[in-house]
Amino acid sequence: MKVFLNFWIKKDVYNYLGRGKVQLLKYIQETGSLSQAAKKMKMSYKAAWDDIQTINAHSPKPVVKTIIGGKNGGGSKISDYGIELIKTFESLQSLISKIEEKLDNFEDLDTLKNYIQELENKLLEKT
Repeated sequence: MKVFLNFWIKKDVYNYLGRGKVQLLKYIQETGSLSQAAKKMKMSYKAAWDDIQTINAHSPKPVVKTIIGGKNGGGSKISDYGIELIKTFESLQSLISKIEEKLDNFEDLDTLKNYIQELENKLLEKT
């Protein structure tokens, strides 16, 4: 048996942050362009724009800053807060991956249930 875990962060009723939105942020950081990031994600510019608006609207600080066009063209930039947001999400992803590794290769459901109970007990001891 192999267990796969997927997570996302909700804020209010909105899907604030997940793997896809973090990847979009990373592509914006890489390309300096929401349009180019959307292309790399194989999503429409409007969908990418909506995702960024949701993230920015529910963050205490701007995550993506838009640079208005002009002589040198426009673009998008990830703020320092946005970089910390990416790092924090990736830290949580790393922890989830470690939990997945611990939940890998159980022979039967009873053994898995016992291990889950042990993990739960350890977590409750720390609180």
